[in-house]
Amino acid sequence: MFMHLENQSWLPLSTIRLNDPACNAAAKPPAIPRRSGASGTRERRFSADLLPYLTVTHLSSTASRVGVRSQVPIGPQATDKAARHRLSPGRGFTVPTPYLDDFGTPRLAPKAIQSPTSFLHCWRHKMVALNHSTPLAITRYRTPTAPQDRSPHRPRHAVLSTALCLSVGISLLTMALSSSAVAASDSTSASTSLPVSVGPRPYFLIDDMDEDNAQSAELKATLQQCASSLDQLEPSDFSIGHRGAPLMFPEHTKESYLAAARMGAGVLECDVAFTEDKELVCRHSQCDLHGTTNILETELASQCSVPPAFNADGTLSNASDIQCCTSDITLAEFKTLEGRMDGVDTSADTLEAYLAGNPRWRTELYADRGTLMSHAESIALFQQLGVKMTPELKTPSVEMPFDGMSQQDYAQKLLDEYAEAGVAPADVFPQSFLLDDVRYWVDNTEFGDTAVYLDDRYDVEGFDVTDPSTWQPSMQELADMGVKILAPPMWMLLAAGDDPDKPIVPSVYAEEAKQAGLELVAWSFERSAPLTRDGAWYHQTIDDVVDNDGDKMVALDVMARDIGVKAVFSDWPAAVTLYANCMADELAP
Repeated sequence: MFMHLENQSWLPLSTIRLNDPACNAAAKPPAIPRRSGASGTRERRFSADLLPYLTVTHLSSTASRVGVRSQVPIGPQATDKAARHRLSPGRGFTVPTPYLDDFGTPRLAPKAIQSPTSFLHCWRHKMVALNHSTPLAITRYRTPTAPQDRSPHRPRHAVLSTALCLSVGISLLTMALSSSAVAASDSTSASTSLPVSVGPRPYFLIDDMDEDNAQSAELKATLQQCASSLDQLEPSDFSIGHRGAPLMFPEHTKESYLAAARMGAGVLECDVAFTEDKELVCRHSQCDLHGTTNILETELASQCSVPPAFNADGTLSNASDIQCCTSDITLAEFKTLEGRMDGVDTSADTLEAYLAGNPRWRTELYADRGTLMSHAESIALFQQLGVKMTPELKTPSVEMPFDGMSQQDYAQKLLDEYAEAGVAPADVFPQSFLLDDVRYWVDNTEFGDTAVYLDDRYDVEGFDVTDPSTWQPSMQELADMGVKILAPPMWMLLAAGDDPDKPIVPSVYAEEAKQAGLELVAWSFERSAPLTRDGAWYHQTIDDVVDNDGDKMVALDVMARDIGVKAVFSDWPAAVTLYANCMADELAP
């Protein structure tokens, strides 16, 4: 996660003086502005009794990495030879600091000096303090690369583009390596041990944007300029991995979650259903195993609620009725299955044809490996990845209570597994389409402030997204019930505008929700077939003004900057992550 000083996504900081007689400084460290991100500009106050001191030019948004430099060259004439470190352009400098390796395992940096006593000489120059309520040690700095003067009259170690002053009283406290603590203190971006790589998809979408209207043309130019200048992308809580990354990976599998995290999704979703032995697992629906796993190709097919049936000639006779549920099998049996791309052909007359129903615009490239996960396993993985979590309590497809487990027991069990894993409520956003579930969490748990009501009022007879009088309950009534976060499908937030230069605008629904003080989360970006085809469900209210995939970016921008949504679910988080990095200063907190 170390970033070079040249990285423009880091915030330049001013040099200040410390009250340290050895360094002739006199001022108490002021608050240092941190990088703006999805939560806007924030400040972290650094106390006067700080430990590491040096000139800082860049501070990462996770507050765990810094870049340093100053204005004058410094020679190696330290009085304490044991403390002297030769510093020259391009060389790194390491102090004892714990870190997370690529698998999220806490480790100490090589050659770490674990003594809390001082070990570095204090040169008499300006310096700046770094610290936090959880002490953060400096891990490394690198001076900007510059031509080196190799003449015998000027040793390389004296050539520095940075001036450094390290206090004699440095005490390097061991940092509690809790990624959740870092994430809770920094809502601009979730920390992750995986490098962010978005691949070609976002750039394809940007290049595909129209230039025949001002709304799209201006955004296209902005994103192109940003994309060409970004050296390194950061994860963003604005970007949610919807079931992981199911555009190309089997949904709710370990591989899908890892792909989403590598694309910078700062929040990952496990849809939660229960098994026959009442264990929680990650599935989009309680009864979707026939389409999302290989159960029909195993002996467990006979245990399905509605197993495949065949005529005397061997043809499949009930393709439209097959149903396999998580509650048909135990957790141990569930774990023997493999994930597959979601899609079946309900008109098929053979099992092979039935399972070949994946839409052509989704790939099968990664479909041969899909590791299913229990809910508890997903929590452990997400903790290792350093991401926040948004489990959805799936509406049961069986009658409740189920074997003595009531709906409230089910809702409570979901949150209990986060508490048992030590996950802070602020890092969990439980969701449900059932308003009673959300009200239970609001009234009875510590997760009420982050509970998300998934809005499916569009299924209520008489509902008109353009007419608030048809919405029951109303936006204000939802707020009065304690609902704080509302998550509708994207189309409910968007409307076609009358201005040809601004074809997509916020909907009445979006305006009413914001007026009631509700935060908004949208679903789901990259869920639809290519927009060159008409009739996309997720874009139905703007179908007349969108005709290519680049228009998705305009819809995303309207939701982000005009409406101020808190986050966006995506089946392929890459484009949302890139957008969030480019527009970080303008996203809602």
